[in-house]
Amino acid sequence: MTQRFNLFITLSFLIASCGISFSQFISSINPSNANLGQSLPVSISGQNTNFGQGTSTTNVWFSQGPTIIFPSNTTIINTNDLTANFSFPNSLPTGYYDVNVSNSIDGIMTVPNGFLLNPNPTPPVIIAAAPDSAKQGQSLTVTITGQYTNFTQGTSTANVWFQQGTSTLIFPSMINVVSDTKIIADFTIPFNAPTGYYDVVTLDDIDGLLVLPNGFYVDSLITDVEEFSLDNSVEIYPNPSSGIFTIQSKDKMQEMEIINVSCHL
Repeated sequence: MTQRFNLFITLSFLIASCGISFSQFISSINPSNANLGQSLPVSISGQNTNFGQGTSTTNVWFSQGPTIIFPSNTTIINTNDLTANFSFPNSLPTGYYDVNVSNSIDGIMTVPNGFLLNPNPTPPVIIAAAPDSAKQGQSLTVTITGQYTNFTQGTSTANVWFQQGTSTLIFPSMINVVSDTKIIADFTIPFNAPTGYYDVVTLDDIDGLLVLPNGFYVDSLITDVEEFSLDNSVEIYPNPSSGIFTIQSKDKMQEMEIINVSCHL
């Protein structure tokens, strides 16, 4: 019995003197999945770890290729347990993420595919723009309405614009984010804006890029002009003119508006 006890003491002394130690690793992640659009605390436990020890702060992050998700804050409970608060914007890729924990004593510990990010079951969408049309040159206030959106959340103000193709963009002069589902924006449609349908687009760091296809229509400034009325009731001379001309109307009660379109091109 004495020999066995001495042998145990000898082995313990050899392990301690040779610096032999048990390896550190992450033992559990709870919860191990979430949906896009969620914010939640994730508890991470380790074995033989040294959370909060050493010369550097214990860092936590999820990674999927070039995509890295950091928590908003991390709370060290003890050397083997911590809690990190994560938010998952709708713009993130879904699928499996590696779970990583690092400090100066344990180094980097990784659980490959340790966290699953699922699609949002109620994804944010733009459902309406009101009014949904305007004429070239018109100034108007447009209300953008979303569903399951988060316009007031995140770290940056939500942006709004109308887009036709890849190059024609119309931005508002003012944006007022009223609620998570409503934005009011003041637009002035340029006189030379192409007519036709435009996509209504919003962008923020929670919902990402949202598009309502063909949600807004830009109409021509001059519509439904009856040529016979211009020919029969209005005379313009000389035509062409060097800049000075006379307009004579046969209808004394007629009201006219003259716009120099070239000034707005």
